[in-house]
Amino acid sequence: MSASCLSNHIILASCLTNHTMSASYRASGFLLGDVAALSRCPVTVLRTQFLKAYRENCFEFVIDHETYWDNADKDCRSRGGHLATIGDQETQAFVMDTLRSIGFNKHGLWIGLNDREHEQHWVWATGENLGSYRNWGDKQGNGITHLTDDCVHLRYIDSGHWHDSPCH
Repeated sequence: MSASCLSNHIILASCLTNHTMSASYRASGFLLGDVAALSRCPVTVLRTQFLKAYRENCFEFVIDHETYWDNADKDCRSRGGHLATIGDQETQAFVMDTLRSIGFNKHGLWIGLNDREHEQHWVWATGENLGSYRNWGDKQGNGITHLTDDCVHLRYIDSGHWHDSPCH
């Protein structure tokens, strides 16, 4: 997956990380209308077209290399952030719209969702439970196909549906 932090197939690791505005994090990317919002992002985060502010978070879209979920998670944490949490339809739409606007044309990207500790108990990289919003692809997230599919990527070519995959 792209370095937005996605799955085991080494598709494209689009390391989609999000940081709270107070977190220290390096990121990239913005559009002209985002300047005021981005000023609330940590000063250590590089302002490029891949850094976006949304609600109270700064999202860094790292889409320049392929990697496994484990590596994407480590990379995001080393930057002071974490793999993205997508807790509602609005955030999902924001991510998809941003991917389109930056010309993302890869298979998918990692998000912070996983069930590594307990099968079928999905939690975000932040430790938060999955919650009520879900955007699973067909036959995904149910633990029936592969018990080793513990990490989740947003499959861009499947309208942003979530797919569980091996973490490494």
